[in-house]
Order: sequence, then structure tokens, then C-alpha cells
Amino acid sequence: RGHRRRTMSVLASSAVRRALAARAAACPALHLGRPMAGRHATAHAAAATSLPRLYSSSTLPGGGETLEEELERMAQRSQTSVSLKATLDTGLGLLLPEGDSGNGMTRRQRTLLQIATFLKRELPVRLARRVVELKALPEGLDQMPSVKRVREWYEHSFVELRTIPSPTTLQEEAQFAELLHRIYERHAPTLVTMARGVHELKQKLREERGPDYDLSDAAEIHGFLDTFYMSRIGVRILIGQYLELHNEQQPEGYVGLINSKTSPAFLAEQAAADATYLCDRTHGDAPEVLIEGATGCTFTYIPSHLYYCLFELLKKLGAG
Repeated sequence: RGHRRRTMSVLASSAVRRALAARAAACPALHLGRPMAGRHATAHAAAATSLPRLYSSSTLPGGGETLEEELERMAQRSQTSVSLKATLDTGLGLLLPEGDSGNGMTRRQRTLLQIATFLKRELPVRLARRVVELKALPEGLDQMPSVKRVREWYEHSFVELRTIPSPTTLQEEAQFAELLHRIYERHAPTLVTMARGVHELKQKLREERGPDYDLSDAAEIHGFLDTFYMSRIGVRILIGQYLELHNEQQPEGYVGLINSKTSPAFLAEQAAADATYLCDRTHGDAPEVLIEGATGCTFTYIPSHLYYCLFELLKKLGAG
């Protein structure tokens, strides 16, 4: 394979900057989560796989409804649209009620309590929607063992969120934060586990329909996965932002996961270095990546999300 030269000149252009900023303002909570080292990811996957069920599959603790009825009812509710700007303003405490003294609480404590109250109300709706969807997937995908495991994680988290009291004190808010941390870690292996479920279905269908059967034309499955993964991104940014705000020492420019001075050129350099290393190890060669344009521009965004987008794009280009 000969040495190839590619130029990335659009990353820092003003047009792309405006497009990304508009997408950030219009799109709810986009975040792919922090990268996890291999052994840590394995540990999380093992812990999630062996997760015990804390409830009966028929009855929700503390209520007259069955779990299925509760899930169906909550799934009928509308999700609350949350823009990146609203997430940033909330983290800065700009959306706190005026004239609220907070019973002696600091502005930061009141902000955390405000976000916790919102998440206590919002997350069960989002989780319930995913559980209902995971029970009725095309081609029998919902019957695959790995997909059932993911559904159990969502049900488990739903039950925990519905049974914990709505936080009204600092102690209750701290307990709520601990619960969300466990939920965040529990769902970390979801991407890999869902991919395993699709592979299980492919193997099953090949046994039934012949070794040449391919899922590439299964539009319903691809449509579901797109919706499911986008929803997962939204849930993880809501939880991740809340948990990050508990760190009193925020890096310069950051409010939780959001950086008000995100540099696309800097992130492109990082992504290019990582993609080049991976490409060189895999293929023995890697293209040169040039970053041109207004490399000094910055905007408000979630750096980890932009990094992953650029890294995946460059990785595929390098392998092409």
C-alpha cells in the first residue's frame, strides 16, 4: 500500500463551526461517554452481566401496578427536549428560580438539587420507552439472549429510579447521585452487548434461511438501532453532566462535560494522532492528515463527542 496524503481543511472553517453550533443548540444531549480502558470495560461488562434482579418481573415494589403496566404507562409520556444551551445554563445555575434563598444552600447545591429533581422525573420516561421498544423488535431480535440482558438492565434501572424518593435535601441528592453513578456504569457495555445480540440473530437466521443470509437489508432493525443509540446518547449526557457537576474543581472553560472553548482543530489533532497510530499498526502505513483553515476558532460543545466523531471518520478513511 502506497503512502497516501489527505487534507482536512473543512474542520476549522466558519461554515462548519456554524453548523456544529446550530446542531449543538438544536440536538438534545449528544455524548458517547468517556473511553474506557480494556480491562475496565471488561470488568463493567462482567458486573452488568451478573446483575441480580431486585424485583419480580410482574409486580413493581410499592405499587398496585405490575411492572409491565407501569412501563407501558410511563412510555406513553412525552420526553422533555433538552438543548445543549439549556444544559449549559442549568449547570451554571442560570435557571434557578429567582428569589429562592435555598434554605441556606449554596448556588451550586441548589443547582444539583434542581437537576436531580428533573432527572428523577425525566429518566424513567426515557428508560420505559426503550424497554417497550426492546420487547417488540423485528425478526425476533428481542428474543436474543444479549438483547434480553440489555432490556433487564433498563428495567432494573427503571425500577430503582421509580422507587427512590424524589430528592429534596442534600442527603437525598447525594443518594440520588450515587444511584445514577451505578446506573451509568451498569449501562456502559450496552453498545457491545447489543452488537452481540445482532450477531446472535444473524447466526440464527443463517441456520434457518441459509449461510448466505445477510442483515444488511433489514431496514427495520437498522432503524431501531439508530433510534436506540441516539436515545442512549441523550440519557448518558444527562446523567454524565449531572455527575460531572459534582466535581467542585472544574477544568478551565468546562461546565460539567461542556467546554465553552472547544477547539475543533485541537481535537482533530488528537483524533488524527490516534487514528494514525491505529492505522499504522493495523495496515503498516497511514495517510498524512493536514488540518487547515481557521484553526484558532472555538465554540461551546462537548469535546469527547466531537473527538469520537473525528476519530471514527479518520479511522475509516485511513483503512480505505
